[in-house]
Amino acid sequence: MRKFLTIVFLLAFAAWNSYGQVASGYSFASTVGTYTEITGGTLWQTGIWDDQNALIPVGFSFTANGATVTSVDANANGYIHTGALASFSYAPISSTGIAPFVASAFGRDMQGAATSEIRYETSGVAPNRVFTLQWKNAKRYGGSYADEVLNFQIKLYETTNQVQLVYGACVGTAYATPTHPQVGLRGAVNTDFFNRTTTTDWSASTVGASNSATMTVTAAVVPANGLTYTYSLIPPGVAVIGSPANAGTGILTTATLNWTAGPGGTPSQYAVYFGTDNPPTNIANGTVVTAPTYDPTPDMANNTTYYWQVVPSNGGGTAVGAPVWSFTTLAGFGSLEGIVKNYNGVPVAGATVAAVGPASYSTTTNAAGFYQFLNIPAAIYTVGAQAASYNTTSIA
Repeated sequence: MRKFLTIVFLLAFAAWNSYGQVASGYSFASTVGTYTEITGGTLWQTGIWDDQNALIPVGFSFTANGATVTSVDANANGYIHTGALASFSYAPISSTGIAPFVASAFGRDMQGAATSEIRYETSGVAPNRVFTLQWKNAKRYGGSYADEVLNFQIKLYETTNQVQLVYGACVGTAYATPTHPQVGLRGAVNTDFFNRTTTTDWSASTVGASNSATMTVTAAVVPANGLTYTYSLIPPGVAVIGSPANAGTGILTTATLNWTAGPGGTPSQYAVYFGTDNPPTNIANGTVVTAPTYDPTPDMANNTTYYWQVVPSNGGGTAVGAPVWSFTTLAGFGSLEGIVKNYNGVPVAGATVAAVGPASYSTTTNAAGFYQFLNIPAAIYTVGAQAASYNTTSIA
């Protein structure tokens, strides 16, 4: 004989009141201006230097590929990087070495000559200071490049967070088969690169198709005096909502707000606006967070509509047109209870009852077939029961 379960339940609720890609994150511009040699600051290397590197202070907080730094690892081989002291040898953009950010003005095996020097200086007044790392009268390594004179700088700008590669008077080698430098930016891995390449004209360089692309330097092909490559952070686009969903209902009062970065540059921070007013300001009015999450404190009230807005920004600017989202918290908490009976109307003891809604709950019926879930969020639940020796069926 087949036996079936019938579920009878009662609802009784009482409402009560109870937070970086280089390739896509930077723009590029090539101009020819005036090369200004620095003569002050700190003289780091002089004479016939080769392969030195050191952590040196920038003099201000600088945002590089989404991270804020106050020092860089300067490498005598024509480049800098952020992060721990390490060497990328002579190929800073294609190297498999790990660093959050690399800027290379003349990345290859470099060497000093009798009149060579490398110095750095922080100039200007906050918030518009400039860090300059300068190579003077440098050359590529080896006797084949004895006829070479190279002058160039890497400049970092406070507030705008621009990176500039600036070239002074340069004399290229007559050596027939020179090894050419890598020029441009690189992210934390060598698949994230934004470099330059040319075989004829530095003022008409193009984007490198591979991380090993180089810039030709010969007696006939050198950067023009005053040539400046400027890399600027692209402002971020508007954030993409995560949770709670826009216009969502039944949201827990303990929920956190979550989102992801949208198209555009990598955000370095987010301003959060949150409240019961629209536009939202009365709980959080531009609270700055660096992670894409916000936990309202104290917890939210039941049965209340909240509005929120997230405005991303980075050193390149602030997102425009950030939308205002909303959600409504759940009505409250209550109990869900009922009696499990078989086909003949006899209560079933020891049946397993599950209630599935915003969360899942499980209990067992007592001797009278009675079950009860106390203090669960007000919502629509699907309730089911199982018991040994009974067939499985469903009733709409």
